[in-house]
Amino acid sequence: MTAVSVSEGEEWVAEASVAGRPCWYELGTTDLVGAGDFYRQVMDWTVTAPMVTEVPYLVAVVDERAIAGFMLTAAQIGAPPPGWIPYFATADCAATAAAVTGAGGEVLTPPTALPGIGTVAIASDPGGAVFGVIRLSDDHAAFTTRHARRNWHELMSRDPESALAFYGAVFGWRAGITHTMDHVGDACTITVGDDVIGSVMRMADDAPESVWLPYLGVSDLPETLRRIGLTGGRVMHGPADMPDGRLIAVAADPQGAWFALVGDAPDETPTTLRLRSA
Repeated sequence: MTAVSVSEGEEWVAEASVAGRPCWYELGTTDLVGAGDFYRQVMDWTVTAPMVTEVPYLVAVVDERAIAGFMLTAAQIGAPPPGWIPYFATADCAATAAAVTGAGGEVLTPPTALPGIGTVAIASDPGGAVFGVIRLSDDHAAFTTRHARRNWHELMSRDPESALAFYGAVFGWRAGITHTMDHVGDACTITVGDDVIGSVMRMADDAPESVWLPYLGVSDLPETLRRIGLTGGRVMHGPADMPDGRLIAVAADPQGAWFALVGDAPDETPTTLRLRSA
């Protein structure tokens, strides 16, 4: 769908060029104030006061644009442990929700208005990985999808082939190059348009249900890891390097939510996690 102008006071329609691309991130936490303070210091985000909604909701802002939200896990379906989920852009939340169901997934929260942000829905893929879809105004979607290009999105799945088929049916994603990662296994990249947005990796058979792990882009990974240690978080793995030369690391915030980071490599590169084409 091509964006068209509408009368004053009405929303713009999301462009087809951003459909299916990562554009929003949401943290479920047990402590909104503590989480907001942690990510403000670690990521240099501006974190707002709670929005006036039925469920308290914080918003993280970059360059005066909202790029992520925080909510209490007690308000999420099933009261899951703290964690991050990615959202993918859509021009029509209801149509995408129907596509999720048609492809074998489950709609956990039907399309709902998030005041000042857009329309959102929460779903899970057939393997149980939870993600969101969101319809933003056109200019907001253009900013957030552009900002998300510095990030990486890893799906750990029990059945990568079925997962790729599901997301291909819902968002039009395509499988890219498969890499073999030492001590980890195969990872297949995910392509949207001309962009590689992440990868799908096979989980162990006895692992919990499939899960998304967002990698947040930073300009100085060593400095970000230092801040994590000073503000109550923990570095769980890394740094290690990616095929494109950037560094990655996995961390946990003070409330226990795991997240990952991707950033530029310093002059002295640490021990690498070697990859080879399968």
